[in-house]
Amino acid sequence: MSTPSPVQPMIESGRPERYRLVVGSAAEAVEALRDRFGTRGRVVSVQQVGGSGFGWLLKKPRLEVVVEIGSGKKTPVADPETWPKPVRSPSPASDPVPTGSGNGAAEAVLRALGLDRVMIERIRVDLGDQWTSLSKAEIVTRTGGWLRDQGRSRPSTPMGNRRVFIGGCGAGKTTALCKLLAREVFVEGRSAAVLKLDAGQPNASDGLAAFCEVLGVPLFRSPVETEEIDDETILYLDLPGTTPGDPSDVTVCENLDRLGIDSRILVVNAAYDGDLIAEALTTGDQFGATHVVYTHLDELRRWGKLWPFVLHRRVEPLFFSSGPNLAGDMEDDPVSCLLNQTFTERRADGGGTSPES
Repeated sequence: MSTPSPVQPMIESGRPERYRLVVGSAAEAVEALRDRFGTRGRVVSVQQVGGSGFGWLLKKPRLEVVVEIGSGKKTPVADPETWPKPVRSPSPASDPVPTGSGNGAAEAVLRALGLDRVMIERIRVDLGDQWTSLSKAEIVTRTGGWLRDQGRSRPSTPMGNRRVFIGGCGAGKTTALCKLLAREVFVEGRSAAVLKLDAGQPNASDGLAAFCEVLGVPLFRSPVETEEIDDETILYLDLPGTTPGDPSDVTVCENLDRLGIDSRILVVNAAYDGDLIAEALTTGDQFGATHVVYTHLDELRRWGKLWPFVLHRRVEPLFFSSGPNLAGDMEDDPVSCLLNQTFTERRADGGGTSPES
């Protein structure tokens, strides 16, 4: 239960006296008013109030209750059914969006969420004629619903038991591998093994070897060592960092095919700018990526920029990863996480919801 605001007197020139408090529900109001006034008083106004900015969409509305003490009339404080009906108070986000050329105000609202112009145009087309008549709050609400429906409608790609993690240097692919490995071994009780290959490049294994030892998971350095692994055991394959356009990628893909690697998980640093993320996804296409893990979410300042990649790529988002903790900091529902972060009022950079160019 939320904490009600202190009961505040409303300054008036004469009797009776009026007091105001803001609460999360009628039940909270009854409790607070009883504590302060007993059964005296009359509830004269109930108003639904919200916050400012976009964060109010994720919060439960609160009630502003005004009680009058000392009047000749009485409405039992303890019976909310006798109170006046709540009236929604104006919100800074409820002003109609100007319908001028290009609907610049509506676009600014969505750009403040971090969405790019291509995504905004898709939303505008789907909203149709409503685009010019909706208020700012309605545009944000419809956008949230549209993003949620788009994310939920994409087909799910099953994970196989032969999995490779692919990514550029510094993307966090070994950390992502360890997070998933820890969950499936510790939480789900699955049997697993790890194969770490050099593929012609240095691929140090000290940290991964220590982690596998803690988990009791075998770490192999040659495909020959994995031949005795049964089909129920999950085999994780860790490769060196990839470089866009590297001719050796063809050989790597052929080796993955020979090893029967059916789930190819691309790891992308989400803190990179959009062009670099797009380049990484293109590289993933060359490897036949089936899933993608976005890492470094704790460094991300514009969550909305991920929507085009989460919604419009062939690869399925597997999870979001934040921080270096090898046994946690995973978000298994990327769409819900992205919705929450996109529409939250608090920004990591303290910039609120002002549009970014």
